[in-house]
Amino acid sequence: MRTALLAAALLCPAAVVAQNSETSWDKTYPLSGKPTLHLTVGDSALNVHPCSACTAVHIHVTAENTKLSLYKLEESQSGNAVSFSLKEKPNLGFHINWHQSTSVRVDVETPPELVLEARSADGGITLRDLRGDISVSTSDGGQTLENISGSLRLQGSDGGITVRHSSGTLAAHLSDGALDVSGVFSGLDLKGSDGAMRIDLADGSHLTQPSSIHGADGSVSLRIPASFPAELDLRTSDGSIQNDLPLTVDAVNSGSDHHIHGKLDGGGASLVIQTSDGSIHLARR
Repeated sequence: MRTALLAAALLCPAAVVAQNSETSWDKTYPLSGKPTLHLTVGDSALNVHPCSACTAVHIHVTAENTKLSLYKLEESQSGNAVSFSLKEKPNLGFHINWHQSTSVRVDVETPPELVLEARSADGGITLRDLRGDISVSTSDGGQTLENISGSLRLQGSDGGITVRHSSGTLAAHLSDGALDVSGVFSGLDLKGSDGAMRIDLADGSHLTQPSSIHGADGSVSLRIPASFPAELDLRTSDGSIQNDLPLTVDAVNSGSDHHIHGKLDGGGASLVIQTSDGSIHLARR
């Protein structure tokens, strides 16, 4: 029997066996190509960062002042696709911790180019130095992305979204919290319901597709590089428009709905900026 088990292990070089205890869990998943990661956490912080010239995904879970036996952990690997889920088990009893705060942290180390779907129910998500097709969703927690490139799709319910030094196309929809974006982008689809929106487009930004920035209850501030050909449509229902750009204006309406439409630097792809209750401010960097 032992010989048969050893032979099976040698023929199936799958994920390295996990090491775990009440306060930590650790596992490595060998790869033969670009990884596809599906990561889901409940009441935990999730951090994803690259490893240097690695050919594996490594996941490490750390619990502080709590036990991992209180959580349901599910994981699997199929080829280069890795799925990981960590959620708190239903509370069947009654427990009070008077003196210590508890936390669980999930750290994921991966090759920098990947397909990523990351979700959190109650906890923040941090990504840095990655590139590829990236989707992030949080229900109650902030999102921080730094030096991320590719196709970025972000969804947040209660918590701010910060995107720094990133590039590609960005779709970010946020219900409650501030949106702070900086980088080089070719397409934008930004929506905010309750919070300020600050967008700083770095040199090299050039819209190649119709884009929009919609705010419901909060101001929108946009800074653009020295050259930024676009056709702008600015609208605000209850707020002012402060435009410091040399627009070639072809329509101005100063009635109940403030509206400015014009071309910038000769015109280009359309950029619609609209707020319901907040001001709009446009300026050069």
